[in-house]
Amino acid sequence: MLRPGGWALLPSLVDPSRAETIKDPSATSPAERLRVFGQEDHARIFGRDYAQWLSVAGIEVEVVPYVRELGEEPMVRHGLDPEEDVYFCRRRQRG
Repeated sequence: MLRPGGWALLPSLVDPSRAETIKDPSATSPAERLRVFGQEDHARIFGRDYAQWLSVAGIEVEVVPYVRELGEEPMVRHGLDPEEDVYFCRRRQRG
């Protein structure tokens, strides 16, 4: 939840190879979630449609390729994934 004028940087595990988010509500046990989502405490794997999920929730999203803009040396030094984008979010203004 964001207050009016508020903003957030939302990290999320997005699989850039997937166009759409996958979810399986039948995966309820930790073992089944590990098998389906690759981690015991996850309920979905977001795809490239992650920004659309946020938009439906009333959030304006700017997808920023921040890591790629840093250049090679900082990526290697800090172990950053060049495919990971930053989701800069603002609460959509009503009106």
